Formats: sequence, structure tokens, C-alpha cells
Amino acid sequence: MVSRLTSWKPVGRSEPAEVPASYDAAVRWRSLIAFWLLAIAISWAAGTLVAISNQGPALINGVRARPGAFPLPFALAITLVLVAAFGPALAAVAVSAGEAGLGGVRSLLAQILHWRTGLLWYIIALLLPTVLTLIASGLWALGPAGRPATWLPLPPTFQLLTLPIGPWGEEIGWRGFAQPRLQARLPWAPASLIVGLMWFTWHQWPLLTPTGSGLDVSGLAIFFVYLLSAAILIGCVYDRGGQRLPLGWAGHAGLNLVGPSAAPFALVAAVYAVAAGLVGAIGSRNELYRLYGRLTSRRALG
Repeated sequence: MVSRLTSWKPVGRSEPAEVPASYDAAVRWRSLIAFWLLAIAISWAAGTLVAISNQGPALINGVRARPGAFPLPFALAITLVLVAAFGPALAAVAVSAGEAGLGGVRSLLAQILHWRTGLLWYIIALLLPTVLTLIASGLWALGPAGRPATWLPLPPTFQLLTLPIGPWGEEIGWRGFAQPRLQARLPWAPASLIVGLMWFTWHQWPLLTPTGSGLDVSGLAIFFVYLLSAAILIGCVYDRGGQRLPLGWAGHAGLNLVGPSAAPFALVAAVYAVAAGLVGAIGSRNELYRLYGRLTSRRALG
């Protein structure tokens, strides 16, 4: 397993079909910014309607109840929450349509069917979050807290039931739209960091609602480290597995498979950060080797 990871020769790598070869760099950045802002706007608009209703505190994390909240039917509230959760996917579809019409949308969504890659990468993507969380729990157990009552609690039933579909609402945007465009110009590691920044800021849309809870700076900082580390780890598997969007789904589903840890979330985030740092260092080293090889071959030809 280690030898395959450190060899760093992606399977079947090619320029993603949804990014035209003549795509201008300035246009690429404009489309990425438009996608990012539209994803936040869609999620904020749909989520705010729920947040200020009587259903808000029960359905949206980070919002508080308020007196005189207007009544919203539960079915409509759930529909709006789903729209908010699928904000990145809907934004990716909209920007793809604006760029290349129906063909651009088909090219974007066709990536969902590109499952073929090594089975090992799906196993890593799905189970790595569980392994890292167990490591954090083990480290916590070495301290005064002692052995936890449950090493790895399961997530809520609703979260498990939504695993087949839920991650697509984000991954069509993050790894289906943003990552391929970034990797057309950047190595996978910095591209993954930028996706992680987009991912983190999008997750903060509940703070922009009228009923958003107060700003928890330390909690946000820990979540920032956790999510950027997760973006690097998922980006690594996505890149090494041949840039297959279902690997992004598997990595996201792996995160959602993990229930509340016995260890503090700060320790979990630290373990993720160490893993991401190791993976990023190995990847950067190999990128430098490849760049050096290209430069020396050009000099030899010259």
C-alpha cells in the first residue's frame, strides 16, 4: 500500500473533458469565483428561509430559535434544506451551462459514471477518516481520560441513510467542477488547498442568516484545520486514482461515516493535519522530481 502511494503515478490521468483545451486562464478563475459565490448564495438563500422559520433550529446547525418565527411546513423546509445542501452542485451546473450550454452540463454530470479505477483507492477514501479518528481516540485514551466507553460511535441514522446521495450535493461542485479546473494549471496539492478554502467558507453560510449563532473563533479555527486537511487527503486520492469524481464522493462519504469521537475535535483535526502534511510533502516531492525531469530533458534536447 505504501509503495503504491509513494510511486505517485496517476492512473489514466488526462485533461478533464469539461475543461476545454483552449480555456483561458482568466476565464477559468472567473468561472471558479462565480461558482464559489453562487454556491454560497444558493445555500444562503434557501437556508435562510428555513433558519428564520419555526423549523430552523431543528434542521440547521448553527442557528438559534427566535420569538415570532413564521411557521413553515416540514416538507417545504426539508426541500429547502436539500437545496441548500446541494448549493455547490447547483452552482456547478449553472456555471457549466453558462460556459458551454447543455453540453457543458452533460460533461460535468457524466463524471458521476466514471467509477473505474483501482479498488484500493475507494477503500482508502472510505476508511481513512475512520482510521484517523481511531488514532485520535487512541491518543486520547493514553491520557487521564482513559479508555473510552465507545471507540467509534456511529453517526445518526439519518446521516447514514443519506450517504448514497448526500455527498454528491457538494462533490459535483468541489471535485467535479473546481478541482479539475484548478489542476489544469496547478499541482494537486495547492489545487486541493484552494478547494478546501472554498469548502470551508461555503460551510459558514448559516452565520450569515439573521438567526445565526455567535462567532466561535476557536471552533472555526479547528474546523478550518480539519476541513483543509480533509480536502488535501481527498484531493490526493482523487488525483492518484485518476481524477475520478466518485473518489471524491467516497472521501466525503468516509467523513460522514464517522460519528462523534471520544477524543476532542481539536485532537481529531490535529491528526488529520499531520496525515495531510505527510501526504502533501510526499506529493510535493514527487511533483518537484517530475518538474526537474522535464527541465533536464529540455536542456538535453536544446
